[in-house]
Amino acid sequence: MLVVSFIVYMYKTTKLGCWISDCYVGCILYADDLILISPGVCHLQKMVNVCVEEATKINMSFNAKKCAVLRFDNRPRYSSPCAAVKLEGSAIDFVSNAKYLGVMLHSSKQFAVDLHYMKVKFYKSSNCLFHKARRLKDELVTLLLVSSFCYMPLNALV
Repeated sequence: MLVVSFIVYMYKTTKLGCWISDCYVGCILYADDLILISPGVCHLQKMVNVCVEEATKINMSFNAKKCAVLRFDNRPRYSSPCAAVKLEGSAIDFVSNAKYLGVMLHSSKQFAVDLHYMKVKFYKSSNCLFHKARRLKDELVTLLLVSSFCYMPLNALV
C-alpha cells in the first residue's frame, strides 16, 4: 500500500493525470485495480512509465494483456488512431468497453457507463433467486428474500 501511495504522490507532484478544480482524479485505486486518467496519450504513457518504474523497485510487474485503454474525446479527430501506449514494451489494446469493479465503461466522445450490462446481470440474478424460491409457499419469505437481494442493486441503478 505504501508503494501505491507513493505512486499517487508522484503523479500529483509531477502534475500527471487529471484534476477537477483542486481535487486530483488522475489515479483511481481499489484493492489491486487501478485506473489512470490523463488528458492525452503522451501523459498516459508517462503515467504508465512511472507506475512501471516504481513497481519494478519492489519486484512487481504488470500484465499488458490485463490492461486496456479507453478513449473519451469529443474532438473531430476522435475517430483517427493515436499513438500506442506501451507497458514494458508491449502495446496496450485500445478497447471500446472495459469492466471496472463490475461497472462497464464505454468509450465514446464523452464518458459513458453501459447500464445495459448491469441490468442484464441484475435480471439474471433475480431470475435465479426466483427459481430457487419457487418451492417456498410463503409469499412473505419470498418477498423478504427479494427485497434483501434487490435493495443495493436497485439503489445503484437509480
